[in-house]
Amino acid sequence: MSAPPRDAIFISFRSADPGSYAAVYLDEVLVRMFGPDRVFRSSRSIEPGADFRRVLEEGLARACVVLVVIGKGWAQAAGSAGEPMLWRPDDWVRREIGESLRAGIHVVPVLLTDAKLPSAAELPPDLADLASRQSVHLRHRHIVNDTRHLLDRLGAVAPALAARHLAPDPGPSDVAASMPSALLRPENEVVPFAGRGGELAELTRWRDGPRALSVALVTGPAGQGKSRLAREFAARSARDGWVAGSLSGQVPVAEVARLGESGLKLLAVVDYAEGEIARIHEIVSVLLARRGAPAPARLLLLARTAGTWLDELLLFPGDEGAAVLDARTHLSLDGLTHDTAAEFRRAAAIFAARLGLPAPDEAAVGRRFARPDFATSARPLDVHAAALAFVLEDHGAGGAERDPVIRLLHHERLYWRRAAGTFSLPDPYPDRLAATVAAATLFGGDRADDLRRVVAALPTFHDEPRHVVDRYLRWTAELFPPGPDAVESAPSALRPDRLGEEHVARTLRRQPDLLAACLPVLWTPQVERALTVLGRAAPRHEEIGGHLRAVLRADLTRYGSLALAVALRLESPGPLADALAAEVDALGDAALARWLAAGVPAHLPVFAHLHATVARMALDAPGGDALIRARLRRGNAAREAVRGRYAAALAEAIEAVRALRTLAGAGPEHWAELALALAILADCLDGTGHPAEALQAVREAVHLQMAVVGPQILVPADPRDAPADPPAGGAAAAVAEAGRGVGGRSGRHERTLVVYLRLLVPRALAAGDAAEADAARVRIVQLLTIQRLRAADRAHARDLAAGGDAADEIRSNVESSFADFPDEPGPETTVTELADAARHLGVRAYVLDDVPVDGAGGRASVVVIETVVTGPWAVYRDADGWVVGLPRTGDDGEVVGVAGVIAVLGPVDTAPGELLRKLLFPT
Repeated sequence: MSAPPRDAIFISFRSADPGSYAAVYLDEVLVRMFGPDRVFRSSRSIEPGADFRRVLEEGLARACVVLVVIGKGWAQAAGSAGEPMLWRPDDWVRREIGESLRAGIHVVPVLLTDAKLPSAAELPPDLADLASRQSVHLRHRHIVNDTRHLLDRLGAVAPALAARHLAPDPGPSDVAASMPSALLRPENEVVPFAGRGGELAELTRWRDGPRALSVALVTGPAGQGKSRLAREFAARSARDGWVAGSLSGQVPVAEVARLGESGLKLLAVVDYAEGEIARIHEIVSVLLARRGAPAPARLLLLARTAGTWLDELLLFPGDEGAAVLDARTHLSLDGLTHDTAAEFRRAAAIFAARLGLPAPDEAAVGRRFARPDFATSARPLDVHAAALAFVLEDHGAGGAERDPVIRLLHHERLYWRRAAGTFSLPDPYPDRLAATVAAATLFGGDRADDLRRVVAALPTFHDEPRHVVDRYLRWTAELFPPGPDAVESAPSALRPDRLGEEHVARTLRRQPDLLAACLPVLWTPQVERALTVLGRAAPRHEEIGGHLRAVLRADLTRYGSLALAVALRLESPGPLADALAAEVDALGDAALARWLAAGVPAHLPVFAHLHATVARMALDAPGGDALIRARLRRGNAAREAVRGRYAAALAEAIEAVRALRTLAGAGPEHWAELALALAILADCLDGTGHPAEALQAVREAVHLQMAVVGPQILVPADPRDAPADPPAGGAAAAVAEAGRGVGGRSGRHERTLVVYLRLLVPRALAAGDAAEADAARVRIVQLLTIQRLRAADRAHARDLAAGGDAADEIRSNVESSFADFPDEPGPETTVTELADAARHLGVRAYVLDDVPVDGAGGRASVVVIETVVTGPWAVYRDADGWVVGLPRTGDDGEVVGVAGVIAVLGPVDTAPGELLRKLLFPT
């Protein structure tokens, strides 16, 4: 029989010692961190009637760390005969410590108030080594800081214990077990997971890939089931031998590093990734820095959208980390993958059983689905909320409100009022309870004091003593417990997010002065959270726009850039962007406008009003840096061209080119800036009926960008394998998107060059210059091939860029990776097989079903293959066989269709490897 894994903490203490209280305290803290099965304290862990000797020995056999609780006079504690108990051979404390020292287990002395570590002379010979062990303190007056230090020490001496940070969130307390929001929260898993078989299979293929470190991104709107999918995948991964779970924002990056060095296979989930960019960069950095041949590490990111925040994510300070993030796997979640009515029935039956209510009968369910005001939704949250409201409303006897989340909020608030009685809260009238929960949801805080300060500022607590505020905070923390890594943390928010956002919006409607009362006491992270929550709620509540303006008005100089950063990661940033535009315009600060203008994506229609406002203010002000003013003109041109206003765009583009040409004459540092302006100018000239001038402008843009990119390896290429049409979404939008961050790493310059070449091809063909068009196509395919080679072996990127024998060797290594794929035609290749083959080569690929295809007049299942240089390709089957087209993307960057056929890759029975060779390595 194999020995049990050493993955637990053993607390050694003497029950008769006055300091035994500390063992109880440590047990409570550690159980919250690690779970009861990984912490051994005899008084709790040994069941009545059990053989305590056997249980103690089993506890020691599982221990990787032994905490020896030492109070004042611990070594001198005497037995009934007056001799020191520690010197008795049968003393259990002595046996615990002695066996741990002999077994090489980490033994950590924990010194209580006024206690000292015994000297070797004070200890029996078999315990003498204890005197040389590094101790930690646990003192009355410093218990919070000492506890944190102890936890850090545990992670240092036993890195596997850092896995506590991937522990599941604590379940609801007894008080909150039947609260509607608790029944819907994904971490409580009230409704067993179902469906999503395809997504789980794709995540498993990503997890089990050959790379030491890789990243996956799952996107979908609120309530689509991202968190639940991630939890299910983490649970399955844990059963497959991975240390897996969610990584909260409170976890120090040093703990992630320890996990990475522990030799354990690691799967870490980061939720709300769009707001954790700097932290993701840190995590990737420490995982890349692991020594030797590390165990595989996987980082699973969850976000509502794959929008502009991804640009910032890819600005990683280092080529290797940028390559890891660039090669991410991307899954975009659709709605429920199984029958909505069946899921409603299943959830309703589970909720009824959980609440001890009668099971819904089929007739009642049928009547509910037949009602015209019952709008079923494919989002899991909406279906489950509707089912829970159906059960709570006596099988459909609720009001006329259609939105199930709003109906459920009514039941949630009723629950709060009943729970308030358990805590004997003074004056628990509804508005006071609502304000307290709204403050926790809207502002939060890293520590209890952060939220206490805000709650005390609420109008409903005006002149109330601190003990009243504290009782309400305890009530809130019982309903919404802090996360598992918290030692002394504020309550968490009302979740699911949709429920919290609706509660905040309705509370502000009834208590409009709440926000103004709290603003003076907020820290910057609390303001950022408020802007995020309000920004998410604003598209559904028009009046939230006024509250957003109030927040910004409090200190626009500090909060303006913060609001822009938040807007860039929202699903629907329009209301926040418009509020920011209004406040900047009202303030009239040209310097602030210039500062903001640099970060506003001018080519996205939802930001058009904000960009127009800040650009106008900055340009109307006298003076200013010439480069900044030229960029503003260029942004104006891109904004107007995207909207089809080419005449207005042309005037701005001409001014931008004139200014940047002057700057570029002084040196190459401005060539990329000028090339971008020329490409946008070409689009404007085309739009105003000047094709010859447009061709000349894009030629110059290509020439300048090629000089910026520098010499490249020339590989054989067939011009027929290159896309001939301009990038999807309009030339100005594609150019502006490719040029964001033009001062960044070389990959961005190459990607931008491909866009310019794709703009050149149709213009050269229209001018009758087929040779120039073919030359541009060859260069596109060459850039694609170079980038694929680099992605295949980043460790040799410098050798590859230099050319010669090293480059030939890398090219040979990449080509050999096709050996796993048969070249002979076989049964018809499926889209799943093609996507699997692409991922095997290290290429990002995913399948989209039922996608509209232009030209063919139909819909198809499409493999989106995202190359580093040219962006995504769409490969699908039609009557001619396997074909490749250009994806069409929406404002959020998600693929929404295919813009026709570029080339035919082969018949339907072409092997996956051959299809990929033709696409990625043309000859």
